[in-house]
This record gives sequence, C-alpha cells and structure tokens, in this order.
Amino acid sequence: MSGCGQKNKCNMLVCFFTLLLFSGCASHELKQNYQKQNREKTNPVFSFASSDDGIHIGSPYVIFDGIYKMWYFESARDNTRRIGYATSRDGKKWQRYKGNNCITRPSSPGCVLDIGNSSSWDGKQVYGMSVLIDPGAPVSEKYKMWYTGVDDNPSFQKQKWRTGYATSPDGIIWKKYPGNNCGTHTNGAGCVFDIGRPRDWDYDVTAAPSVIIDADALPSEKFKMWYEGCVYNKGEPRHICRIGYATSPDGIAWRVIVKSGVWPVDSSGGLIDC
Repeated sequence: MSGCGQKNKCNMLVCFFTLLLFSGCASHELKQNYQKQNREKTNPVFSFASSDDGIHIGSPYVIFDGIYKMWYFESARDNTRRIGYATSRDGKKWQRYKGNNCITRPSSPGCVLDIGNSSSWDGKQVYGMSVLIDPGAPVSEKYKMWYTGVDDNPSFQKQKWRTGYATSPDGIIWKKYPGNNCGTHTNGAGCVFDIGRPRDWDYDVTAAPSVIIDADALPSEKFKMWYEGCVYNKGEPRHICRIGYATSPDGIAWRVIVKSGVWPVDSSGGLIDC
C-alpha cells in the first residue's frame, strides 16, 4: 500500500507540474498573439510625413489637455534633430501640425522648435523634451518646455549636450529663453542648465530632462528636474550615464541638490554604476 500510495503521489505531482507548464505556455502564447494582433492593428501610430522626410522619429512626450498633445523629435538624414508637434483625440490617430516654424528645415511640416545657428550650443540637435502646463504663468508662457540641445562639433568625443528652456502660449509657437545661463563658453539663447566641470560625472552631457511643478515645495524648489548626466568614456565610443537631480524657483535658474547625482557615490566623488 505504501509503495502504491507513493506512486500515486508521484503521478499527481507529474500531472500538476505538466499542467502548470502547459498553462504557462498557453498563457504566454495567448499574450504573444494578443500583442501581435494589437501591433498589427494600431502600430505605428505616427510616422514620417513623406518617404524622404527623415530617418528617425522618437522621444514622444504626451500630455492630455482636452485632447492628446505630443511633442517628438524628427531626425533628418544629416542627423540634425528638431522638435515637432501633433494632436490626437484618441491617442491612436495623430494629426501632424500643418505648419512649419523651423527656418533651417522649411520643407518639413510639423516642426515647432528649431536648432540654433551652427555656432550655438544647440546648433546640431534639439530633442529629448519635457513639457508641462503651468496654470500660474502668464498666458504667453502657459506651456513650458525643457529640452536637450547638442552642439555642432564634428567630433563625437567633443560634442556637449545641455538643457534649454522655451515657453509658448499654445504649445506650437515657442520662444527660447532669451538669455544663456551656461557660461561664456557657449553661444546662443535658451541654455539654462550647463554640463559639469572637468572630471565631473556629467561633464559631457546634461540631457533628457524630466520636470515637474511641486506646489507643496519651498518656493525655491518649485520646479524639480531629473536629468541624464554623462561623461565620455575615453577609449570607447560611448558615454557613461547616470541620473541627476536639480531644483529651481522659476525653471530657469537651477541648483544641483545632490552634487554627484541621485545614486550613491564612490570614494572619488563619481557615481556608482548600477
């Protein structure tokens, strides 16, 4: 009897694990089929205006303000990036802005924020934006945007990414901050958050800002920003990047709260890679 009982227990366990395995496989297969069906029906939801309009659309930033409003970057074949705008009632069918506010690329519809001139801190690319509506701002500055700007240095190792600022009454007509808070080593308007000092963890890049308004914070910390900080890894064609944090009373003058970023620091003052 004991041998028989042991055998039955083994059979039950085999059946249980077999059922569990097939249930998992079936669930995975159903999930894959569901995702495949959704992708075939709805994606991509936004693409180029024409076949030779560009090579890359990305970094969408969407808010809902009665309708869905999306800002995105579009990369031309020369790798310049500019910021475009589109709207949607359901988040699936998007209408590109029919105008073009970018004098450096007049043939491309939808563009709302242009690069600077060739000597500017943002002379090659503007992208990686964060947009919000500030209910306490003047109507002309209702929409606020922080964006990544890249200079036109032909050497990747020497290019610098910084953060700029612009305002708009409608999310379409943007005005870059007329000043420059990034020092005498940069040209052009709009720059509000500079790279770090030599040997700092963010010496080459302060990009991809994510900004919120904290109504409960101290006035000096009303605007909070998390950003990507990077340093070029000598000997390799890549950056080592981490997350930093800064605050501001007005979205223009920023103060880095944690000098070496959000993550723990090592003995040299840099950030520990996670």
